[in-house]
Amino acid sequence: MSAPGGSPRAVLSRFAIDSRERGDAFRLSLSGELDITAAGEFDSHIRQVERRNPSAITLDLRELTFIDSSGLRSILTAQARAGSGGWDLVIVEAPEPVQRVLRITGLERHLTIVQDLDDRAV
Repeated sequence: MSAPGGSPRAVLSRFAIDSRERGDAFRLSLSGELDITAAGEFDSHIRQVERRNPSAITLDLRELTFIDSSGLRSILTAQARAGSGGWDLVIVEAPEPVQRVLRITGLERHLTIVQDLDDRAV
């Protein structure tokens, strides 16, 4: 990808968060790559939602294409805050490449993962 004038331009991680609210429950739909360049944005966004005293936060990972250790750490620390904060963190199952990372690292056993939004998610 080039900037105007033909000079190369670095392409940063493509990451987006779509936030939806229903009552006191929230759904954060993540898309793109949750990596070191996106983890700070994710952390900031989920902490803003947590300050609203949710009953549950659903992380919809169906559009997530990649996750690295920074993204895993962000999800795990959100899970820890949920446990101490009295709200539920529910994960909507990611595509196989991302789900495989959760399985290989053993995180699948520590997270509440559902197959689709009808299975407990907002």
